[in-house]
Amino acid sequence: MINLFLRFENETAWREYATTAGILTQVEEPVLDDNGNETKETKTVDQWQLFSLTHAISDIGIIYNKDGEYDPETGEEIKAPTAKDGWHVNWKAKDFPAGITAFEVMPKEVSRVWAGDPVEFAARVSTRSMGAGHYGLPDEQPATMAAAAVTTKKK
Repeated sequence: MINLFLRFENETAWREYATTAGILTQVEEPVLDDNGNETKETKTVDQWQLFSLTHAISDIGIIYNKDGEYDPETGEEIKAPTAKDGWHVNWKAKDFPAGITAFEVMPKEVSRVWAGDPVEFAARVSTRSMGAGHYGLPDEQPATMAAAAVTTKKK
């Protein structure tokens, strides 16, 4: 499976893409009364397909920089950390919906990975990112990165 690190302009843009890709749908479900019994009323709710046998999606949301300041004795926040641009999502799959590469980024510093996945760069190489030097890739040749990705996959 390939890991993609995605950044959308905001949560609304992510929800629109997820709806188009069939990951987010709206369903009707019964409203429950105070005792937990179904009533005749219904409400529309989000139904996310964040994981299956073929994919896993981590809807991270806002990621914060490490520029906050804290009192060393009490741990109280002195200056709040600033937010990184966009709404962040990690998507792991073999096949991806059309248009997803428009949102792919290659972070210089990874904030979140899947349990058991290596953090090193080779595990994060995708077909688009191999030639995308402006995404924060190390100064390596694409052939070297592809070989590293294959080596990592075999472990």
